[in-house]
Amino acid sequence: MKYGLSALTLVLIVFLSFGCRKKNSAGLGGDNELQITAKHHTVVLDSMTVYLKFNTQDAPTALSDYDIQAEVKDYNGEKIAVFTGLKEGEYYMYGYGWDPFLPDNVEGGLPIEISNESTPIEYDLQVTEAGH
Repeated sequence: MKYGLSALTLVLIVFLSFGCRKKNSAGLGGDNELQITAKHHTVVLDSMTVYLKFNTQDAPTALSDYDIQAEVKDYNGEKIAVFTGLKEGEYYMYGYGWDPFLPDNVEGGLPIEISNESTPIEYDLQVTEAGH
């Protein structure tokens, strides 16, 4: 009986540890390309930095907590931030930059999930005046 209970406990621990693993682990090393267009209302902004945090749907507390970042640049006539080599999984994206029409800083964030999508994956990131 003593050995039977120990074996049963060991089997339960093994099954529980496999059951708690995440199926998708966001990050680098995948085949997905993410293209982000930062917009304030309907105006596409080019003075922006877009940040990505892996494996979360919540905003980190500091910019230094994000895993990667990309500047908005002109790609074939489109002003976008491009992230390549992303795995499937959950991400939080945040944009911070300058709107010359205000003129003022703007910011905004959005949780996203990448799963079995065709690449490139395009998102519009809506931003607003900082602090709103």
